[in-house]
Amino acid sequence: MSDKEQILLERIQKFAWLYDKFSGFLSDEERKIYKGMGLSKSSLDRINKSIEHYFMDYDKETPAMRVGTAFHTLVLEPDKFEKYYACGPDTDRRTSAGKKAWKEAEDENDGKSLISISDWDMIHHMQDSVSNHKLASHLLNPELGAAEETMMWNDQELGTLMKGRSDFRNFKEKVIIDLKSTMDATPDKLERDLWSTDLRYHVQAAIYTDGARAILGDDSWEFYFVFVEKKPPYSVQIVHLPPKAIDIGRIQYHENVIFLLKWLERSSNMLKNGVADDFSEENIIELHPPAWLVQKIKKQSRMLNEL
Repeated sequence: MSDKEQILLERIQKFAWLYDKFSGFLSDEERKIYKGMGLSKSSLDRINKSIEHYFMDYDKETPAMRVGTAFHTLVLEPDKFEKYYACGPDTDRRTSAGKKAWKEAEDENDGKSLISISDWDMIHHMQDSVSNHKLASHLLNPELGAAEETMMWNDQELGTLMKGRSDFRNFKEKVIIDLKSTMDATPDKLERDLWSTDLRYHVQAAIYTDGARAILGDDSWEFYFVFVEKKPPYSVQIVHLPPKAIDIGRIQYHENVIFLLKWLERSSNMLKNGVADDFSEENIIELHPPAWLVQKIKKQSRMLNEL
């Protein structure tokens, strides 16, 4: 077997779990057992770009991600916040003295993640906004549900093993909630983000809606986003997508799964035939002008003809 064939075989074997059967919310032990298994929103986002993107290493946590995790803990699991986080010293970490002060603070707070004063203040202001928002505080009330659950199920149409980690599940309201920080929570900006090809929030809404309903056997479960701005006035906006929007998200994530299934079939056939010259189809794509640009050009042409 050539090196290329070996690499292709290893890639195919990474999906050996694809049709394993499971339905439920994973325990800590099950999370270890099923680590790396299940098609999640993030993995389907990578597949949406290409198979090559799927196999790239995306495990590195950025500073922004760490602050986001701290914000989630503060809002969703406040009893755990002081155990895992501490406020760092007011120092410039670009200087030698600042680096030394930061290191000393880390040593004093062993086992905790240090957060800068500016980020510490920001996430606490954001928490205050959520607490002062009657609906958001009700939906995210720790006494009414469970935070940070990993759910796993088999897609009802395709049978593939799916996975998602919900920020909060409100038992009383039958709502799965995703808490997101943003620089701008105005409706126009959120609309662009929701349908963005980069963020694909509508796809996330569809996946989590389908997951909750499949696991709980109840189609009345819904999915909400709670957006909180990271700057004054730290506005809170709650978003729910109607059924047609969920349908569009479902169509798109199913297309990603089907793309993967076709890739697996094609790759398996390549190995059987002793051919492994490439790992994905290399197509020429044809991009047409968007409707808004066509209308703009038509309008300009009419104006020129009238001169």
